[in-house]
Amino acid sequence: MIRVEFVKQLYRLRTYIALGLMAFIPVLITLAVEFGRRPHDPQEQSFFAVATASGLNVPLAALTATSSFLLVVVVAVFAGAAVSEEANWGSLRYLLVRPVSRSRLLFSKLMVTCVLALIATVVISVSGLIAGVYPAWRVCRIAPSSRSRSPRRSGRSPSPPSTSPGA
Repeated sequence: MIRVEFVKQLYRLRTYIALGLMAFIPVLITLAVEFGRRPHDPQEQSFFAVATASGLNVPLAALTATSSFLLVVVVAVFAGAAVSEEANWGSLRYLLVRPVSRSRLLFSKLMVTCVLALIATVVISVSGLIAGVYPAWRVCRIAPSSRSRSPRRSGRSPSPPSTSPGA
């Protein structure tokens, strides 16, 4: 029953549109963070401020931004459409022919909705990671290393440290 419901959800265009929107949000957040930069405030500790320091933090900022409203709406659409579209798809007719308990039907729809919510969360995280780290974007950078960079070579070898006779 769960497999049948999952396959039905995968055949719906609405599922792909919602997952595509979830994949686009971190890219949009990455661009907004990069091009809307303000002077860095060392006291600011929001996820968006941290996302400017490292591209690895973009998934966290994207999940924070989407979890309060957009992810909730997408999961509600998945859950509501799973129940309400039975009549539109014609599968309600088959449920009446081969009776399935109401609790079993709703449980399978709940499980599929939970799996789709988990998939949406993974899509947000993976696309945020790609948008924040992928070098072609040149949008956010990976956190700088703690060691200093070596000076540029000018064609000559560096001079050895001078020792003073009094030292």
